[in-house]
Parts: sequence; structure tokens; C-alpha cells
Amino acid sequence: MGNILREYFVYLKIQKSGGVSSDQKEILLAGPDHQDYWDTWNTVLNNAYFIDPDTNMRWYLYQGDSGDLFAVIEGYDMEG
Repeated sequence: MGNILREYFVYLKIQKSGGVSSDQKEILLAGPDHQDYWDTWNTVLNNAYFIDPDTNMRWYLYQGDSGDLFAVIEGYDMEG
């Protein structure tokens, strides 16, 4: 399921987001068999965001210790 969510995020959200280069997008869209996929995913996880066009709010990715992936609104403290 995690791969599907990553690919969904890349396909739908990163296309209209920031913090991710076009090279990184291509690597992620190539899938986990690409030699740079996991390093790129970690970089994207720490830098990518998307802006909701309806609310203009910025959302970031957060991956929990269990591997679950969340979209978290800017300013929300997942650790606290």
C-alpha cells in the first residue's frame, strides 16, 4: 500500500507542488526499481509540499515510525 500512496502523491500532487525537482519527479514516477528511488523518496519526504487550491493551505508529508504516510497541514505538530 505504501508504494501506491507514494506513486499517487507523485502523480497527482507533486505535479502541482514545490520542493521537488523535475529529475526527482521522474525518478519517483519510475518506481522503486530505479536505483535512486529510495534516496530520492527520502529527500522528497523532507522537502515536498502541495497547496490545496480551495483553501490555499500548504500541506507536507509525514511518515510515521510505522511507515504510515500522512499529509499534514503546515504548522501542525505531529510529534507533540
